Amino acid sequence: MRQIIIPIIFFVVFILVDFYAYKGVKQLTTRWNARLVRVLSIVYWVPTFVMVTLFAIMMVMFRESNGRPPEWFMKVMSWVFVLGITKLCFSIFHFGNDIIHLFRRLFFRIMRDPTEERNGISRMQFLNQVGLGVSAALLSSFVYGMVKGKFDFTVHHAQLKFPHFPGDKPIKIVQLSDAHLGTFGHEGVEEVNVIVDMINQEQPDFIFFTGDLVNNLAEEAIPYIDLFARLSASQGKYSILGNHDYAEYVYRGDSPEMLEKKRLNMIELEKVHKAMGFQLLRNEKVEIKSANESWYIIGIENWGRHFFQFGDLTKASAEVPSEAFQILLSHDPTHFEEQVMGKNNIALTLSGHTHGAQFGVESPELNIHWSPSPWFGYKRWGGLYQEGNQFLYVNRGLGCLGFPGRVGISPEITIIEIS
Repeated sequence: MRQIIIPIIFFVVFILVDFYAYKGVKQLTTRWNARLVRVLSIVYWVPTFVMVTLFAIMMVMFRESNGRPPEWFMKVMSWVFVLGITKLCFSIFHFGNDIIHLFRRLFFRIMRDPTEERNGISRMQFLNQVGLGVSAALLSSFVYGMVKGKFDFTVHHAQLKFPHFPGDKPIKIVQLSDAHLGTFGHEGVEEVNVIVDMINQEQPDFIFFTGDLVNNLAEEAIPYIDLFARLSASQGKYSILGNHDYAEYVYRGDSPEMLEKKRLNMIELEKVHKAMGFQLLRNEKVEIKSANESWYIIGIENWGRHFFQFGDLTKASAEVPSEAFQILLSHDPTHFEEQVMGKNNIALTLSGHTHGAQFGVESPELNIHWSPSPWFGYKRWGGLYQEGNQFLYVNRGLGCLGFPGRVGISPEITIIEIS
């Protein structure tokens, strides 16, 4: 029941914002002729009508789809979401405009000048005009992020030195995370294919994938098997699971039927990882032997402060010498904060999960590194972080979820050199 009530409440609020924003838009058209106003009304309300219709359809189909919206619905709703956020932005400016109108009205009434009250209020549309401009810019950025931004794959570099790293020469690691291949769909294979050359040209020693290969089901990754299989690393490719890989958001509950569906899906997902050339680590370790001594890759299942806690670091790191150099693959960066930071000798943790909220502003030249991710409980959301002698790198993700685009936070390929 809650899964239906919450969307309905959100939907009602969304409609109220829509009407309020329309009031502000109409204030800007007081000098337009009636025909233009009618055209504006049609253009404004058609997306809302589409949203109402599709929302009703989804509620009818909800039970039949086990809570998994059809792909066509999510694509259309993404565009409606963009329009909704744009209207909300405009509504904020319009609210400020209304507040100014209220105080002006009170002032002119106190001064007993009704003519100035009427004329002043009719002319005072500054904030509405600014809001319209800001909203138009926001809409443009969202549309660009959906059409082009999600394919703007960007390489980030990090160089780390550890006095106890046993390798006789530096190693190069490529980290990928959060592909969410279901969002790209079948048609995205060609666009995503460019990452193969980008990565193989780096000639990495290791490739680590840190979870969320799919949105929900293993079948989403099948069109991408050949693509990921072509990724080459001289010393191996290793992967872990993220919170979306367990099909928990589709097959909800612990009934025998749901448990069996989740089990079968995981079997298929394990086959996909293997076909892609990855060794999937599920609370396991891998010993890497070097010329001097061994070091370890530890991979755990999802463990997050806000999501599933299937990971078992104690089990995964059993029999690993405490003084050995260790790299931990853990999907959710909150695991680093809860169980790694200051509590063991893991030198480097590689995570993903946050996507950098897929929206933000990053400019190393201006020392700007902003995303709304901390609002959602992720203090460490993108890039390299150091706590004492321990490091955490949070990959911003390769794909998208929810909003099928990226604005200011590019999809990331991470290159880490360790010596």
